[in-house]
Amino acid sequence: MDQEQYRHVDTVLHIHAGMAVLVLARLATRYPLSHPVPLMVVVTIAVVNEVLNRLAWGSWRLHDTMMDFSYSIFWPVVLFATLALGQRHATKRERQLAGQRR
Repeated sequence: MDQEQYRHVDTVLHIHAGMAVLVLARLATRYPLSHPVPLMVVVTIAVVNEVLNRLAWGSWRLHDTMMDFSYSIFWPVVLFATLALGQRHATKRERQLAGQRR
């Protein structure tokens, strides 16, 4: 496998790992995906992974570290933000409707 193929596989693994950790964190904590706890688990695991990479390589590889971290948390952040904003909007709408019924 050449360097470009390896980088592509590594990128896809980080994306899938981030989502897998998010789902497992949701199941383990029982918090909804709109709550920050499952997202914080993903961020924590991604940071730990990059620290372990640093220890394995003996130095920071800043570009790789930032890219790997970004790949790992991108979709969990998008999912969290979408669900959290949707939930806040729905709650606001429910309060408005309840106020109209009075």
